[in-house]
Amino acid sequence: MNSKYIEKLEKKIELAKECAEYLDKMHKESYKLDYDDFIPDSYKVKRKIKDFEYLKEVLTILTEKGIDVEEKYEITDNVYLQINVDYDMSIYYAMENDGWLYNNYINSVSGINEWLFGTIAETYDLYTGNSSYSYAVGIRTLRGYMKFIENKPKDEYSNRPYTAQQVADAIEKLIEFFTDKENKTRNAIVKDLEFKFNNMKELIKEVEEA
Repeated sequence: MNSKYIEKLEKKIELAKECAEYLDKMHKESYKLDYDDFIPDSYKVKRKIKDFEYLKEVLTILTEKGIDVEEKYEITDNVYLQINVDYDMSIYYAMENDGWLYNNYINSVSGINEWLFGTIAETYDLYTGNSSYSYAVGIRTLRGYMKFIENKPKDEYSNRPYTAQQVADAIEKLIEFFTDKENKTRNAIVKDLEFKFNNMKELIKEVEEA
């Protein structure tokens, strides 16, 4: 589970360390010539090493928790949540059998994913109390929760604000939420999605029959 991603990151870390070492050496040599550091230093490469090590740590913790990043975590019969670790840590929502939505409403796969997230986030926030008070009692909006999981540094000189453990724990809680069929808020999201889908399909029929 997750081993191919961890192995890939280990190879990236190894290559990046070799590259950083080489750049440091060549940078020093270039500076000796005439104080002209025409060969860049290794800062950006070392930054990527930190990113790769962070991702590896998150994946290792997720593996220990029994969470497979290739698994599709079902929300409805054809809507699912999935983890993306190709470049950084993120979570997205997607559909199986989305041809009717693609052909009639949103002619873009990424657009469908964004629409799904917006629809789910709106219902989630509505039923959890999206207000200034909600933050006081530790309830995040879904968009805030996703930003927490993505854990982006403010800029290229900043460290990530949250630890790998915190992010892995948040992913686990999100998966538990969407897979808990006894959870009332989760069930409200499912009913809302199904209601929207049914209405949209009815509109397609009305247009076709007109």
